[in-house]
Amino acid sequence: MTFKQHFKHNTNHRQYHADFTNITYIGLQNNPANANKDSQKVLQKLFNTLQLSQQALRPVFQNKEVLYTAIIQACSGVPEFNHALYIPAEAYK
Repeated sequence: MTFKQHFKHNTNHRQYHADFTNITYIGLQNNPANANKDSQKVLQKLFNTLQLSQQALRPVFQNKEVLYTAIIQACSGVPEFNHALYIPAEAYK
């Protein structure tokens, strides 16, 4: 298997996609390697990790909307981000 085939293999794509979709802010924050980092540095690490992981995905996943969605999913459930992740109602009653 050539180097290029290694990264283009379906099994690897599934793993890259799983890594991309399963990373969370809380998971990074709880990682012992990030124990002394403030929340802003952990958030930046999340952004960097997602951007790097996205490059290994198929071209259909390599756009800003997919990255934004991954960031929102990774940060959901974190009280500090509730305001930033708030989605207002479509209509006012």
